[in-house]
Amino acid sequence: MPTLPPGCELIETMRVMPDGNIPLWPAHYERLERSSTALGFPFDRSALTEVKKKIVIEAKRTHQRCRLTLNRDGELTFTMMPLSSIPEPVSIRICESPIVRSPEMRFLDAFKVSIRDHYDRAFAERGTADDVLLLNEAEEVTECTIYNIYIENKAGIFTPPLQSGLLPGIERTRLIEAGWATEQTLYISDVTSASQLYVSNAVRGCLRASLT
Repeated sequence: MPTLPPGCELIETMRVMPDGNIPLWPAHYERLERSSTALGFPFDRSALTEVKKKIVIEAKRTHQRCRLTLNRDGELTFTMMPLSSIPEPVSIRICESPIVRSPEMRFLDAFKVSIRDHYDRAFAERGTADDVLLLNEAEEVTECTIYNIYIENKAGIFTPPLQSGLLPGIERTRLIEAGWATEQTLYISDVTSASQLYVSNAVRGCLRASLT
């Protein structure tokens, strides 16, 4: 396993309902446990159960966005903030150049971690768009900085495969397992010629999107 950058933490970002329910909690739990095992983070199941109880208590009778963090010492912390509505379609800008990173950093694509420099740089250049669509070194479509991406054409609805270098999003996994979307290597031409674009994440669900 490559050496992790200093300060690297595992993150789960979740939607909390007004009654304290976390709709995709089992998937978040499983991904956090799987990631901690793969990256050598201590993982205390009982501590996570207690943290979930605190999250439920702090639900404010409104939809909340919860950011749960696990650090290298096994410490769990969380923050919550009200979740405002977002208009559709979500506007997407295609990045100007492929994201080129070292093999060590590419290894982290499969994990939701706090080290997100390439996401942050791309997002900062979004202009008036809501998000930015990223490409890998082979100029394959990967994901947006906030969302996973999907294209619809006459053959169906498709999303890039994990091999292209992207986060296995919780909502993305759910949509694939439900048969709504299929993995397929995608390029810019697939995006620009799509009859409809969609984006998804665990907080917002699946939303219509368009290029800007």
